Amino acid sequence: DDLVLTKGSSWRYEKEWRVVKRGQGIVRLDPSALRLVVFGCECPVEDAIEVRSWFPENRPAPRFARASKVPASFQLTLEAIT
Repeated sequence: DDLVLTKGSSWRYEKEWRVVKRGQGIVRLDPSALRLVVFGCECPVEDAIEVRSWFPENRPAPRFARASKVPASFQLTLEAIT
């Protein structure tokens, strides 16, 4: 649990919220509460497409981005998905 739920204080500026659910089922959120959805470096394209389909075209959607590893570094870059 600590690995998923703990974030170093040096990252506080990100104001990130994490949603973690144990077991199966759907977590329902107010779509307007989401500002950015980041797909991880190894997230399959099919999964990203499915997640994007959860947001109806007639309602405001969050921004979407894909994380990529920076070679020879522990950094990630985010590339916007339009």
